[in-house]
Amino acid sequence: MNDLSKLKALASQSLKQQSTQSNKKIVAGRAQSNLREQFKKTFLPLLIDISELRLMLENYKLQKTSGRIFKMEQMDKSPQQILEKLEDLQDDIEETRRWCAGVISQIERGIDETKELLAFLGDPEDNNEDAPRWKNLFKKK
Repeated sequence: MNDLSKLKALASQSLKQQSTQSNKKIVAGRAQSNLREQFKKTFLPLLIDISELRLMLENYKLQKTSGRIFKMEQMDKSPQQILEKLEDLQDDIEETRRWCAGVISQIERGIDETKELLAFLGDPEDNNEDAPRWKNLFKKK
């Protein structure tokens, strides 16, 4: 058994041990597989709410420019309340964006690390021509 084979065997054995010994504090459930559906269920009603708020603003403008006298209390929300609601939603979505950016970054790192390990182990399916030259040193021939 040559040194490269020993190294591959040790790396493979280490990975198997890590996967069986890992005690996850956060357990992924079905939510991960239905993530797109959850986004739809969350964001579609949100988009509808935002459209309704914008329509209320348009109604205020229309009534103001038409010259008709109307009672402000007939409207569900005042323009100030609409502004506050939209600003709150904006803050929430910006926080969501930061979470998504963090997750995307971690996924990219995981993908890169996995590709490096596959190249190191000599996975025949990993024929990435763009890989750095040192990665090709460990590929099977």
